[in-house]
Amino acid sequence: MPFKAKDQQGNIVLATDFKSVLEIRKNFPKGSLFCPFCQTLMFPRKRQNTSLHFVHTHPCTTVMEHHPESPEHLQGKLEISKYFQEVYKGMIDAQEAFIEIEHPISEAGKNGRIADVAVVFSTGYRIIGECQLAKIEAADIYQRTQDYYSISADVLWFLGGAADTPENRQAAVDLDVFAGTINFTYST
Repeated sequence: MPFKAKDQQGNIVLATDFKSVLEIRKNFPKGSLFCPFCQTLMFPRKRQNTSLHFVHTHPCTTVMEHHPESPEHLQGKLEISKYFQEVYKGMIDAQEAFIEIEHPISEAGKNGRIADVAVVFSTGYRIIGECQLAKIEAADIYQRTQDYYSISADVLWFLGGAADTPENRQAAVDLDVFAGTINFTYST
């Protein structure tokens, strides 16, 4: 359930820039939105207890590492984005940085990764915010962190739900990448 699609001209379309599915459909007719990662057709969707987002007409075929996302995970990405907006407001206002949800990094890891949220600085430096709510092993936190370190990016992990275990917290603390827990009630 990504927040971004690509139009026929290759421009990124963010679901967060619109108020409704109808508004997106008025601006982008059927068959004119594509996955920015695998190029398959996408369409807008908003269901009860979810944010406005895009859905593939067929499963995403990108080789970049990505995982299924719950409505809570989508909301978590928005919360991390808001957090980064606040922390880096001065740099964003000065156009020294921008924030991107679902930031593709083809050179991170074996097949690349799609970071949940990234602060991208004009120097090329990146800070990655990873929202993890589903069960994950500490070894996966180490590996994903190392994949981001391999491109000289820093990482902050926001753990919640089934991912917020003592082992995962310790892994994130050991790596000095533990941002804290993310617990919220989803609201429409």
